[in-house]
Amino acid sequence: MDLADRASRMSAQRRRWTAAAPIAVVPFGPVARRQLRLAARVLGRVFRAPTIITAEQPLPSSALSTRGQYDADLLLELLHRQLPERCLRVVGVTEADLYVVGRTFVFGYAHLTDGMAVYSTARLCEGFYGRPVDPSLLARRVLRTLAHEIGHTFGVPHCEGEACLMRSVSFVDTLDALPVRFCPGCRPRVEHGLGVAPWSARGRWERGMAWLRRRDFVRAALSFEHAVRSSPLESAYHHSLGVARLGLGDELGARQALARASELGGGRPAPTPAHDSTDAA
Repeated sequence: MDLADRASRMSAQRRRWTAAAPIAVVPFGPVARRQLRLAARVLGRVFRAPTIITAEQPLPSSALSTRGQYDADLLLELLHRQLPERCLRVVGVTEADLYVVGRTFVFGYAHLTDGMAVYSTARLCEGFYGRPVDPSLLARRVLRTLAHEIGHTFGVPHCEGEACLMRSVSFVDTLDALPVRFCPGCRPRVEHGLGVAPWSARGRWERGMAWLRRRDFVRAALSFEHAVRSSPLESAYHHSLGVARLGLGDELGARQALARASELGGGRPAPTPAHDSTDAA
């Protein structure tokens, strides 16, 4: 079964899915054009998302380990700072090998809450293991890796379901064995996330929360202000704006926003600004 057939099987389970905005693909270092076209094809067929391929970004020397691998966590931070304003998600692709602290390597890595993912084709190539090059197998592995990591960006953690694309992956053999569909438990979360436009109230709030976790209170407050203007009766948006204004030292503005949140229903606590969640494959 080729890439088109596998992607079609995934598309059959989500005929109503339509991405609210494009997904940006960012090449880190030199990446073959055929790999960028493959990424766009997967995103279009699996998530019905148009793709914006950005200019190549250099691999930062600060992310390079003594083993010759790049820290995927640091690459995610670079992606966050350049996420196009009107893109639903951003995914980095590189031909360099990746790792994260605590793992000797990863095929890909993603933020569960901030809309960012990165993957590497290095260990997806049969040549890495000293075996004959197999373009078809490489394409199938890219399909699984990319769809899996984008699934994480919609807040979907690893799944224990035997028939789910979000099962945990440790080695290339377990990657090859991944089903090519989301299970009934994970699928609704992906479907919901695809429908949240970045310029909507919810989308602005989610971006604000990402800035808040990084203690960038200026950008967080701006995002929350957009959310409040778009949806003035949502208590959580006022509450988050109050937290951001408190971080800016605007005590009066913070009290006003928190009071409004209380009037509307109490709001809900924002996650700790320094906290973030990630998942790897």
